[in-house]
Amino acid sequence: GFHGIQTVADQCYMELDCAIHGMRRPIAQLDIKIGLKTWEDDAPAEKIARAKKSFDAFYKDSSAKDGFRVCGMSAGDLKLNNESLKARKSVLTEEFGAWL
Repeated sequence: GFHGIQTVADQCYMELDCAIHGMRRPIAQLDIKIGLKTWEDDAPAEKIARAKKSFDAFYKDSSAKDGFRVCGMSAGDLKLNNESLKARKSVLTEEFGAWL
């Protein structure tokens, strides 16, 4: 469940339960980033411009354009992480469904 917002070193974080606590293997895990905006509300214009340029260069043809990005995944023997996805930039939307 959701346990509210916690502030640590002037940064706000959501406090959530561990979704897999108590489960037995095999289980599938996903590391998903949600949203298109990757900067703080008070970010300088230069940082916003860099983030938008980075998005266009790396993620515009991936699932990130749909508002989510798979950063890592494990399901049984299938393991996808930052290193194995780096050359591909992200998981394509149609591939995501096929891997499930």
